[in-house]
Amino acid sequence: LALLSCRLLDNAAFGNPTTTNQSGGLVVTNSGVAMGGAIYSDGGECEIRSSTLENNQARGGEALAASGGTFSQSGDASGGAIAIQAGRLQLIGSTLTNNLALAASAPTNSFGGGDAFGGALFVRSNAQAVVEQTVLVGNTAQTDGDVAALAGDSSGGAIYSAGQLRLFESTLAGNTAIGGSGYASGAGL
Repeated sequence: LALLSCRLLDNAAFGNPTTTNQSGGLVVTNSGVAMGGAIYSDGGECEIRSSTLENNQARGGEALAASGGTFSQSGDASGGAIAIQAGRLQLIGSTLTNNLALAASAPTNSFGGGDAFGGALFVRSNAQAVVEQTVLVGNTAQTDGDVAALAGDSSGGAIYSAGQLRLFESTLAGNTAIGGSGYASGAGL
């Protein structure tokens, strides 16, 4: 994938609740994961230059009612603007603003709320990213929740990287990681 001087605005990836039919009947599994509100890459080369990614979001799926009055786990949300599962990303001279990775909370009688990773950018453990001369402002990784709900954890308001990340001559400002009833870490990284 190669993008030059593009604008990716107001896009969304939604994780849907999932169910599985098995011989014993309907079994509820964890809700769907949402990855990459504007761009999702699962391998190969991804180059983004002089582009704007703004107001994109990845929203994890809501918990589903399961047997016995319990609920499934809510889905994770990763990379409000960009999620790189595998391969390599080059992000150069671009702007990522007001993107959101939002994981849903779950009722207290559930298997837990989802986690949120990378309000703007998520880099998986087997991926590589080079971010150069790029501005990341006002992005949020958030787990929705309150006292009456289980919320997961949030990490990396701007960038979450479990893989190889190289960051050069870039600005990270005004990014947040909000943990609901879970923990939050790394407003910028």
